[in-house]
Amino acid sequence: MNSISLRSRGLIAVVLLTLIGLSSTFGYGSTTTYSQPKDSLVTATLPINPPVNDPGNIGSVLSSSACVSQASTSCEESVVGALNAGRASLGLSNYQLPSGFYALSPDSQILLLVNQDRASYGLQPILGELPSLNAYARAGASENTDPNVSANEIVDGVRTVAVGSNWFGSTAASNPLVVYYTWMYDDGFGSSNISCPEPGFPGCWMHRDNLLLGGGGSNGVFMGIAQVANLAFTYSFALVVVAATFNSLGSVPIEDSFTQLQGALSAGNGKLSGGYWLVASDGGVFSFGDANFYGSMGGKPLNKPIVGMASTPDGKGYWLVASDGGVFSFGDANFYGSMGGTALNESVVAMTSPGGVGYGMVSDLGGVFTFGGQPYLGSAELYMLNRPIVGATYVS
Repeated sequence: MNSISLRSRGLIAVVLLTLIGLSSTFGYGSTTTYSQPKDSLVTATLPINPPVNDPGNIGSVLSSSACVSQASTSCEESVVGALNAGRASLGLSNYQLPSGFYALSPDSQILLLVNQDRASYGLQPILGELPSLNAYARAGASENTDPNVSANEIVDGVRTVAVGSNWFGSTAASNPLVVYYTWMYDDGFGSSNISCPEPGFPGCWMHRDNLLLGGGGSNGVFMGIAQVANLAFTYSFALVVVAATFNSLGSVPIEDSFTQLQGALSAGNGKLSGGYWLVASDGGVFSFGDANFYGSMGGKPLNKPIVGMASTPDGKGYWLVASDGGVFSFGDANFYGSMGGTALNESVVAMTSPGGVGYGMVSDLGGVFTFGGQPYLGSAELYMLNRPIVGATYVS
């Protein structure tokens, strides 16, 4: 089976390059495969691609004061302005975003944006994520390459008909809206897409093509998405879109269903609740549901393994604690101090933060260490413990 892009045959190689005017190094990758001839986009009144590359001037947006931290809400709001400029260049109205859009997970943000664009071209919406596609995306993000999914493959009970895979990497912290803009509106001639050396070249707009992947005779479209930090990139983001056939939608294990997302937004006035993070001993953070990713220690040198995690009250930040008492803060989580660098004859095993104002940590011998105004009320170090302490929580 040949691997083809929407406009050229052959595998598109991953390339690394530096964007002029930006201090971060970016990487790109894109692949598309079909098990049968592709269908065309519905383009009765709309051009497939923007008339000019980068209509929203993303470089100017990212160098503005709003994007001193690209992971901030102010930067996301500015990038939405660039996204709307991209829509306007195609004669389309602004993206319609719910009031709680900036609190949504990257998965949900991308799903809402891409389905608005797909609707503009008469394409069926992406129904949601599949667990195996998310795993492929995580592998791609970890390895800085396109998710490796093939056409005519059985994935979570569906048979893939058409597959489009994208990858994006940045050495600076970023956000999913920057990624989406880059793929949709900054992928033509004059962009950092090295596969587009001249206007109309087959490799131009290949990432956009994958987001607008046609059905190919399928009866459903799904996606997988992941973002990680690794040794090469602080922000590595991968996505795969799959058009597939299946016997019964009820038997397909859809995660983050588009229908459920719309219903939750409608019922909750745009504000979702329900999500969680997992943290690995190497500091890698994995977000699920409505929990956003704000950074991690994955791929960075640690003196001791990470053993605990606590969230800020608004869910827009978190702390990680290592067994030596070192604390790492992300998002809107403030740093109040740590035991890192202090000689301990015990190992920290957990942390907790009542109300998000300060935090406390506990050791395996029952030692308690408080920061940020949290009161110290005693410890279990003087008790004869039969077993080590493994956790702690505050009573609020």
